[in-house]
Amino acid sequence: RKLEKILADQIDIDIEITMRLLEWNLLHSMLIFCCLDLILSSCTKKSSLQQLIDEARNAEVRKDTAKFVKCIDMCNMLFPDADICLYLRGMQYQRQEKYDLALSMLNRAIVLNPANIKARHLAGGIYLMQGAHQAGHARPHLNAAWQLDPSNSALLSDLALATYYLGDADRALDLWNRCIQLDPSSEAGHLYNMVGVHQERGRIRA
Repeated sequence: RKLEKILADQIDIDIEITMRLLEWNLLHSMLIFCCLDLILSSCTKKSSLQQLIDEARNAEVRKDTAKFVKCIDMCNMLFPDADICLYLRGMQYQRQEKYDLALSMLNRAIVLNPANIKARHLAGGIYLMQGAHQAGHARPHLNAAWQLDPSNSALLSDLALATYYLGDADRALDLWNRCIQLDPSSEAGHLYNMVGVHQERGRIRA
């Protein structure tokens, strides 16, 4: 009845209305799919996708997990092949510590859009979280992302760590020095890493 009233009154059916439909647990209703068709015909896919992304980001800032998850679910249902949606899904799996699923989503996003810096950075970070033995998988993603965003000190720091894990300590030290130049406020953390490298070298020589 609620849905019939919405259609009868010719109320604009937008993302917020669709979110309510999800809450009513009627996803398998043919009327729901009719509503989804109306959504996509009443506004461009691009604007609908951007609205969902903005709502997801706002929910993340507010730490409204339930709204964040709903936005991601809507994004993936309406735009399953959009790289930004796959990135958001990967982020969600990463937070749930479902790393294999996260990497699956992120790698799909990267195939669709090799210039997706966030997807590459997150994929590289997940590989690093799994240990030094995964640095070989992490560095290509991090290096490609850094080429696209050379002023990103957090990205560069992860690249330095992957480089160190792969045995190139001199290159890693150089990258951490660049991090300090890009963001002097992060100097303490990078110096900690650099001191660790020098201490490790001292133990090896001893």
